[in-house]
Amino acid sequence: MTDNYIDVSPISRTSQFYINPVNGFPFSEATSERGNELLKQEKLNPITLLNFSGGKSWRVHKKYIGLFASVNNALNLMYKTGGFEQARNANFRALNQDVSSGTPSFGPKYYYGYGRTYFLNLTLGL
Repeated sequence: MTDNYIDVSPISRTSQFYINPVNGFPFSEATSERGNELLKQEKLNPITLLNFSGGKSWRVHKKYIGLFASVNNALNLMYKTGGFEQARNANFRALNQDVSSGTPSFGPKYYYGYGRTYFLNLTLGL
């Protein structure tokens, strides 16, 4: 998986993002450069998974018996499959303070892929 990004918060991409809701004027500390840094869409790291699958079928007395097995994510990697920005900090000042703290309280939420999974299928064709 490559070139995947988390979903943006649309409300943060409006002109209201730079407006102080208290007085209706732009935040004095807001710059377009810092705004672009805060609103840069996060790209997920690329991931390559190792999967194994195989199967065999047999004809026994004019009937078929089949066995299929697979192992997905054989290396048991932890990886993000997607995510989204939270909209709790929908203005410049709130988002800037949250990000500048070093440990944002309302950072992005992520979806994760499964660890190693196994699948076994036995079929009987009559």
